[in-house]
Amino acid sequence: MNTPDPSAETAKPLRPTPDLQARADTATFALLPVLAALAWLTRSPAWSIAAGLALIAPILRRWLDRNRNTAVWRIVPNLLLIAVWLPVDAMPARIAAMAGYLVLCALWRDRDAANPFHPAMIAIAVVLLAWPATPAAMPPDHALVLAASAALGGLFLLLRGAIRWQAPTGMLAGAAIAIMGGLLWMPALNADPMLPALLPSLVLTALFIADDPPRTCMQPRARGLLGALIGLLAMAAMLVLHATQRDAHMLPTLAGMVLLGNAAAPTFDRRFTTPRKPRPTTP
Repeated sequence: MNTPDPSAETAKPLRPTPDLQARADTATFALLPVLAALAWLTRSPAWSIAAGLALIAPILRRWLDRNRNTAVWRIVPNLLLIAVWLPVDAMPARIAAMAGYLVLCALWRDRDAANPFHPAMIAIAVVLLAWPATPAAMPPDHALVLAASAALGGLFLLLRGAIRWQAPTGMLAGAAIAIMGGLLWMPALNADPMLPALLPSLVLTALFIADDPPRTCMQPRARGLLGALIGLLAMAAMLVLHATQRDAHMLPTLAGMVLLGNAAAPTFDRRFTTPRKPRPTTP
C-alpha cells in the first residue's frame, strides 16, 4: 500500500528563475520615459545623457557581451532608478546612493538573488539618513508628468511580462486609501504641492521595485496584500510626517517600508500557501 508523502502536504512557494539580464534590459528601456521627461522639464544635459544611456545600454550589451551575460550590465537599471527616484536637487545624496549601491553589488557579486532586501533601497535608505532630502518642490504639473512617465514605463514592464500586476496594484491602491483618508483628516492637502511631489517616487517604487522577483511574495494573494500594506503604511506615515513638518523623513520612510516588506515576504508566502491535499492511497 502506498503511503502519502508527508513533505507533499504543504506546498512551498518556489522562487522564480527569471532571465535576469532580459529583465534588466527591459527595466532600462522602461526608465527611458522618466529620463526623457526629466531632460525636458529641467533642460539639464545630465538627464539627456542618462536618457541616451538607457537607450543604448541594452543594445550595446547585446553587441559587446552577447554570450558571456556579464552581471555588470545588470546594475545599469538600478543605477538609473536611484537617479530618478531621489529628488532632482539632491545631487550629493544621489551620488552617495549610487556609490553605495555599487559597493553592495561588489559585496554580493552574483549572489543578488540570495539577498532578501532590495540593494537600491538599502543604499537610498542609508544615504537619506545621512543626507536628508525632501521631495522636490516642483510645480504640480511637472510632478504629474513625471508620475505619468513612470506609469508609462511600468505599463511597458507589465506588457513585457517583467512584472506581475498584484504588487504594484496593491501598493498604489493602499497609497490611494491613505491619501483619501488624509484628505478627510487634513482638507488643506487639496492645495498642498507636497502631495503631487510624492507621486513620482511612489509610482516608481510600486512599478519598478515592489515586484522585484527575489524579494517579493510568490503567492499572488500575498503579493497583492503585502503591496497594499506597504502603500497604505508608507503613505499614511509620510502624510503624518508632513503634517508635523518633518518632510526630510518622508522619503526614508518610503524606502524603509519597502525594506520591511522585503523582510515580511516569506511570512506572507507561508501564510497564503494553500496546503496540498494528500493523494488517496491505493490498496
